[in-house]
Formats: sequence, C-alpha cells, structure tokens
Amino acid sequence: YTMGIEENKEVVRKYIEIMNARNYSELHEVMHENFSGRPGQTSLNGIEERIQDQERQVTWFPDTHTELKEMIAEGDKVVAYITKTATHTGADFMGHSATGRKAVYDGIAIYTLKDGKLISGRVINDQLSAFQQVGYYPPLPEDK
Repeated sequence: YTMGIEENKEVVRKYIEIMNARNYSELHEVMHENFSGRPGQTSLNGIEERIQDQERQVTWFPDTHTELKEMIAEGDKVVAYITKTATHTGADFMGHSATGRKAVYDGIAIYTLKDGKLISGRVINDQLSAFQQVGYYPPLPEDK
C-alpha cells in the first residue's frame, strides 16, 4: 500500500499532535511497530522506546512542545522544519538542576513511512542554542 504525499504529511502532523498532547496510546495509529529513531545522538527501536524517550524529556522539560513550521515530502519521505519550546523546570539534566529558563529552538526531522505509518525518524535540533537559552552555556560573543 502506497500513500500519497499529502497523506504522508498528515501522518507526520498527527504524530506531532499526539506527542504534544502526550496521548501515547494513539501512537500505534501513526507509528509502525518496527519504528527506529535517532533523536539526536541516541538510537531507539519500537513505539515503547519512543514513548520512554519522550517521557524522559518531559521529566526534565515538562512543557516540551513541538510546532510544525513547514513540511516537504517526496515519495515515502517527509522532512519537517520544527520549532521546539521547552522550559527546564523538572529534574536535573546533564548535571544541571532546573534553571526555570525557557528555550525556543529549531530542528529538522526526516521521516520515512511504510504501510502508511512512520518506520523511521531522524531529528537534528539546535541543541547549542537551546542549552545557551536555559543557561547551561554562555551565549556566543556578538559578531562585530
């Protein structure tokens, strides 16, 4: 079964909505049981590992939210330009206790679909900007 480009984009849109709402029980509707992902430098396999990864993020950044800005699709691939918002008000993260500071940062996600569901996803976020905004690292010096 091959889906069209607009249907594939709708699957990605629904996936982001489910993750933002924390309605993890609905993920089986949009994620293939053999899903593999690379959020940053980690690897995960299956829907349960994706849920565990998201739950970990929420313990550190309880208000984590992804805004879908733009999508480009071709064949079985969808590329999404996203903006994430997260405030470090939760548990210690990377040796840093909660700063209460908010980060707003961009990312790119590349999804592959199979049988109308996400079979793989890779995400690259501007983590340096995020870490600077929440106070882990000093800002870069201004260009003169």
